[in-house]
Amino acid sequence: MVARLFLCNNVSGVRKSFLLFVFPWIIFTQNIATGDEYHPFLVDSETVNWQSLETKYIEPDIEQAIEIAQKNIDKITSIPLDQVTFQNTIVALNNAENALATAFGYIGILTSTCDSPELRDAVVKIEQSMVEFSSYCDSNDALWERIKIFVESPEAQKLQGGDAKLLARYSDQLKNDLNRRSGKRLVEINKKLLEKYQTFRANILDARNAWEKYVADKKDLAGLSEKVIEMLRFDAEQHEHEGYRLSLRPDVFDACMTYLDSDDLRKEMYLAYTNSCRNGRYNNVQLARDIVRLRNDFAKIFGFQTYADCVLRKSMAKNGTTAMNFIDGIHDRILQYFDQENDELQKYYEQMTRTNAPIQPWQEQYWAEKLFSSKFGTEDNISQYFELNSVLNGMLEIAHQLYGITFVEQPTHCGERKDGAVSVWHDDVKYYQVFEENGDFIGGIYFDLYTRPSKHEGTWTNYVKYGYCDQDGTWHHPIALICANFTPPSDRPCLLSHSGTEMLFHEIGHALHHLFYRAPYIKINDDINILPDFSEMPSQFMQNFCWHPATLNILAKHYVTGEPMPQALMKKLIESRNFRSANKFMDRLYRAKMDLELHHNYKKYANGDIGKKLDKALAGYRTKFEDDVSSMSTFDYVFAHDYYAAQIYAYKWAEMLATDLFDRFEKFGVLDRKIGQEFREKILSGGQGEPSEILFRKFMRRDPNPEILFIKNELVKIIR
Repeated sequence: MVARLFLCNNVSGVRKSFLLFVFPWIIFTQNIATGDEYHPFLVDSETVNWQSLETKYIEPDIEQAIEIAQKNIDKITSIPLDQVTFQNTIVALNNAENALATAFGYIGILTSTCDSPELRDAVVKIEQSMVEFSSYCDSNDALWERIKIFVESPEAQKLQGGDAKLLARYSDQLKNDLNRRSGKRLVEINKKLLEKYQTFRANILDARNAWEKYVADKKDLAGLSEKVIEMLRFDAEQHEHEGYRLSLRPDVFDACMTYLDSDDLRKEMYLAYTNSCRNGRYNNVQLARDIVRLRNDFAKIFGFQTYADCVLRKSMAKNGTTAMNFIDGIHDRILQYFDQENDELQKYYEQMTRTNAPIQPWQEQYWAEKLFSSKFGTEDNISQYFELNSVLNGMLEIAHQLYGITFVEQPTHCGERKDGAVSVWHDDVKYYQVFEENGDFIGGIYFDLYTRPSKHEGTWTNYVKYGYCDQDGTWHHPIALICANFTPPSDRPCLLSHSGTEMLFHEIGHALHHLFYRAPYIKINDDINILPDFSEMPSQFMQNFCWHPATLNILAKHYVTGEPMPQALMKKLIESRNFRSANKFMDRLYRAKMDLELHHNYKKYANGDIGKKLDKALAGYRTKFEDDVSSMSTFDYVFAHDYYAAQIYAYKWAEMLATDLFDRFEKFGVLDRKIGQEFREKILSGGQGEPSEILFRKFMRRDPNPEILFIKNELVKIIR
């Protein structure tokens, strides 16, 4: 998942965020010199001095950045109308808010990795200034007049490549006539959305951190591995308690739902998790309703019937109807297999428990794991071959073989500065410089991979800096951040599940896309974020390397002996890939359907009980084991920011593309350098901002073949 530069983590990743929609000229660029004043959030360099980014500087630095941006825009509006050019108007506008973007980029990293009440308060304080600046831009008739003059000029008609693509961004906004038709209402909507996103996000984090349960007897934790039990004991000790501390921390919750034998404890945790933001102090239900309503109002301002149509107009799907038809079509294709898988699980449960009772929601994951183990062996046998550092090194080696690039880890410090060491925000963070085969510097990647209370859930990729060309043609290098929430090592190293390994590969796909993308303007570079039905493709493409024998031989080494994974075990692992594949599909389709129902069929939900109406619409997308409860109140992908709103479908769309692309790699050899270089040049480099469908055709020499998705997931045999 790609993260946006705004104050959230979902990004990973990929549509225009609220910030880039309202402030469309934002990019990461220059250092800021403001006399003797100290503005650490405005300093742009390859590596950031994270220790200097204290909360107390956020408000003054944002005010300073806004002042700089206003002066830059005023300079454009002072240009005589008969002297308007591409460089002094369009390119200057593209570069106008460098300082503001730099500051927001850093703030976004801190809010997702080092959350605190003080940081939240600082963010709240700058919101009004940002809204006022938005109004200043939207209502600046002199600015839009100069854009209009150039758009209609003969020079504009001659532009090609990236220049033409950049101009198209502004001409689209001009057609919407944003500044004349929105007025105070748009500013009001954006301000309210910002507030609600932050509250929604904070409620999830606070609710999950608030719940805890202490277990005195180790016997009550039967089923969990010794590694997890030791982690729970250490957590209790850190909270000055004896025994073992259960929490809703993602790694703890997932381990308990999958392996904990106690039905009672699993039920208690499940209900705490699913109800964490549906009532009480951290209730997100009304917030979600308000956000959907405001987004619908937002779309109407721009002349769209639905919010989905508004945000999908430049995607491969083009509109909400196409996206909905895509999701419904996959649903219909896999429904028979989905039912068969769940019938198999129910029969297995009845056989093992000697009961006819239906599986309960807190039992499904546990018994699915039991069924998996009966067929393919235990996850513990697999995880011994996926120690985190070994996986990281193997992943970087695979990227080296594909693209010829080299990763060099740099010494780091968190606290007192050390000569030659790169500043990081936590001791766990690593930083790598990335180089071409000839030694040219490409960019950098931070890795922040262990869980902690102040860090947001999940895995994601943030873009610390975009690559861009300045006005003298110098290329400025991109910097990425990969975040995860793996369990820190204790008595033994951090061992990943195979799915955890896949998640890491997913994020390196985003990071490599970021490093390789070479469009000349940041506003075009943002395509890797604003079009998720294509930009989620490189990440899902990389996941395939976790399943192929040639790459597993590089990745899978025993954490004690260093021996490669035995061939028999590897064969079992590869065979397990499509275990309950229809259920994996349906889980994604369920979320995508809910997302599109709210953002494309809003009229159905404008009045009455949204939850009940959603439950009815989603009935065919949910297993018979699940409660009739939508997960709207914890759907952070959609309601904690606007990054993926109306676009959850994009994961499946991108998977369709990725599966098709990897099929070509398999035909040539998965680590073939020639095909890897062609993929980098024709897909990952961005081709001067060309449309996604053209990039795909350049590499594949044809349109996507959706059938390959079903073939690779072994779903066609059921439906032929």
